[in-house]
Amino acid sequence: MNGSDFYGTALTDAVAAGRVSQATLDGHVRRILTAMFASGLFDTTQTGTITTPVSTDAHRTTARQVAEEGSVLLKNASAALPLGSANKKIAVIGDDAGPNAMTAGGGSTHVGSSSVVTPYSALVTRAGSGASVNYPQGYASPSGEIVDSPYLTPSSGSGHGLHGQFYNGTSMGRTPVLSRVDPTLNFLWGGASPGRGIRARAPRSASRRTPTAST
Repeated sequence: MNGSDFYGTALTDAVAAGRVSQATLDGHVRRILTAMFASGLFDTTQTGTITTPVSTDAHRTTARQVAEEGSVLLKNASAALPLGSANKKIAVIGDDAGPNAMTAGGGSTHVGSSSVVTPYSALVTRAGSGASVNYPQGYASPSGEIVDSPYLTPSSGSGHGLHGQFYNGTSMGRTPVLSRVDPTLNFLWGGASPGRGIRARAPRSASRRTPTAST
């Protein structure tokens, strides 16, 4: 990830002090430039904008194939799938099956699509007039990608969430400096300390959470 913990001024100071060699830095730059030259970024004039859709039929076909091959069937009790003409009622349950479906990664990995087909809408189309498809949203996730704390029972401690143990070092075999129940995972992209007594520098700290889903 980007940030000032390891790059920017921190890296400049490390090279100046001899903690990181110029050859190491050159190697990092060389690998980036090699990939850019290999993909023709320096040979082609860039056109368009980041907000202009560039999807083609071939793109959409590939995206659908990847999605289909990446799907995982957790359980097929009583050979319920594939659905056939005998299925007259179909229930689609869950926030991610409807309008709030997560169809791309979050943050810097998110790529907007020119069109989205949700699981619910796809089943309605495929079922046609042969079956009734019902959709209860269920629990609405605040971001579409996390499990809220009321649904998590910690392995230790009280309340709801995740039991976290924090260590000052990369080894987690010693006594943790801090143990607590966190309501959700908190990603500290800015390099801040997770709590008093914990070093903020990522290479020197380690943490472990052991969540248990409640029933």
